[in-house]
Amino acid sequence: SSGINAEYGDISLSSLSLLLLCFILTRLAPCVCNYNQVMGKKEPVCCSKAFHSLSRATFPALNVSKGDVNHETLQSLEELSRSEIFQVHTSWSDDIKDLRELSVRNPGIITESFIFKHFKTLRLIDRNINEVDRGLLKFVNLEQLSLTGNSLTEIPGSHLPRNLSVLQIFANKFTDLVSLTVNVPPNLHHLGAGYNQLTDITSFISPYHWPNLLSLDLSYNKICHLEATVECLATLPSLRNLSLAGNPINLAPGYTGFILDCMPRLNI
Repeated sequence: SSGINAEYGDISLSSLSLLLLCFILTRLAPCVCNYNQVMGKKEPVCCSKAFHSLSRATFPALNVSKGDVNHETLQSLEELSRSEIFQVHTSWSDDIKDLRELSVRNPGIITESFIFKHFKTLRLIDRNINEVDRGLLKFVNLEQLSLTGNSLTEIPGSHLPRNLSVLQIFANKFTDLVSLTVNVPPNLHHLGAGYNQLTDITSFISPYHWPNLLSLDLSYNKICHLEATVECLATLPSLRNLSLAGNPINLAPGYTGFILDCMPRLNI
């Protein structure tokens, strides 16, 4: 399969779940450990042999004596997880920092299933992704997904987590979004599909497919049929925010007035 990271060749999003899991576990590894609490007192933490030991030389924030580099207190690990010494790259998800701290406080819960359930946001931007398969469904609690700046030409709606409410697919290679209407997540509130190659939206916009869509961004595509486009958009019962900037229909005489007359519920 093809399409995640050009640096490693083409890998499809079918492998995304596995790659993310490996990446996450790698980031969590130095803080995953076993500890016991006896009589309410925090005992020293002994890191698993599978992970690199935390030493004073590597992490100066830890106050350990010579010979005890494999034993740290839970408090020291918690401080480490929040220190500048061990910064966690969070641009791809808002949830990774919390996961890191959880791995220190309660390492026993860090399982593959827990990790997938933990994420509510993912931003996979400019990764040369060209396919989204059912592996994404493992992120059962995912609410916000950005796939901006990739090489996608279709996304089956049935491959998106059911709790998804925000989907950003800007700057891909879409000519239509018909595949997205197949079992689309029922609570999708925002769809950002600007900077693609869409010309006609009548094949994928209908109240049946998008009953709860509040916000739609179709800016900078190639949409040119004003009446057909507005007539179609006017059928969306929940739509309140709309962007068609940068499309040829912007050049039609009376463009703004026509849209407002046909769609009075829009917020301007």
